[in-house]
Amino acid sequence: MTDDIKAKIEAHKLWVQGKPGGTRADLGGAYLGGADLGGADLRGAYLGGADLRGAYLADAYLGDADLGDADLRGADLRGAYLRGARLDWRSHALISELLSREAGDDLDKRSLAGLVA
Repeated sequence: MTDDIKAKIEAHKLWVQGKPGGTRADLGGAYLGGADLGGADLRGAYLGGADLRGAYLADAYLGDADLGDADLRGADLRGAYLRGARLDWRSHALISELLSREAGDDLDKRSLAGLVA
C-alpha cells in the first residue's frame, strides 16, 4: 500500500471522527490487492473500481461505502460490516461465492442463502 493511500485512510479516520483535517477517502480505482485493512473503519469511503483482490478486510466497517465495480475476488470479508454499502454485479458474485463456500453441501443452508430455489 502506497504512502498516499495510507494518508487517505488516516484522513478518512479523522473524517469519521469529525475531527479537523479529515476528508472522506476517495480510493476509487486504487490498487489495494492483498492489503491488510482488517478492522479499518472505511464507512462512507469511495472504493469504486478499486482492486481489492485478496485484501484482508475481516472486521472492517464498510457501511455506506461505495464498492461499485470493486474487484473483491479472494478478499477476506469475515465479520465485515456491509450494511448500506453500494455493491454491484461483481460484488454480488463474490458474496454468492462466500455464501456457497459457507453453506457447503447443506441444502437447508444453501436455500436460506438464496443459492437454490
